[in-house]
Amino acid sequence: MIDYLFVSPLGWSQHVWDKLLKFPVFAKGKCDFVNFLDESFSAITQEEVEASLLAKMKNLSSSGTVIASSYGSLVTLSVLAKAKLPIARLVLISGLEEVSSQVDLDDMFQKVVDESYTDVSEYLDVMLTGEERKDSILCQILEYNLQKKEESFQLILSQYNIHAYLSIYAGLNPNYLLEQVSQLVKQITVFSEQTLTVSHIKILPEDHLLMLTQPKLLYHHLINP
Repeated sequence: MIDYLFVSPLGWSQHVWDKLLKFPVFAKGKCDFVNFLDESFSAITQEEVEASLLAKMKNLSSSGTVIASSYGSLVTLSVLAKAKLPIARLVLISGLEEVSSQVDLDDMFQKVVDESYTDVSEYLDVMLTGEERKDSILCQILEYNLQKKEESFQLILSQYNIHAYLSIYAGLNPNYLLEQVSQLVKQITVFSEQTLTVSHIKILPEDHLLMLTQPKLLYHHLINP
């Protein structure tokens, strides 16, 4: 049985949770992950994506916790609302804003191309500030988002597939789902940059990946619900 199920942000490997997983409590339970990458599913469709997550949710222990971030929050809410699956604990980090319409998504991705980087350092320079570059663990986590292709590095999620993942939920407002799901979960903790109709903890926009920026704060709320 799964004690902690981590549902990752779009385009991030499971290593995005590494800072949080350094706390010893997670070594005492079984952890599993759902990621949204090029090779995560046989097809990037709502049926495939949600069936995979639902199967793991059904394998949660009686006190199991689902921790989801960004796009992972959106998928988690959709699965729980449809399946009406009661779980012991749900933690959501961001990802509660309305998804762009299909027309807007198509327009946004019409001319977007995949970036290539000559080396890992170039990618880190693009992604991180000078101060953030001093964080060796953060740098290692970001390196897992790259794959070597011939003489360059590319991201493990292509722009084409980002468009495919987002298109699954085009136009969806997850706040509606959140209100439904909050009735199914014994304990729910929501971190959001937005003001919501349900009880939540307000975070700054720069903390939308809280497990990277403030893992101690996230851990505190996990062990003190």
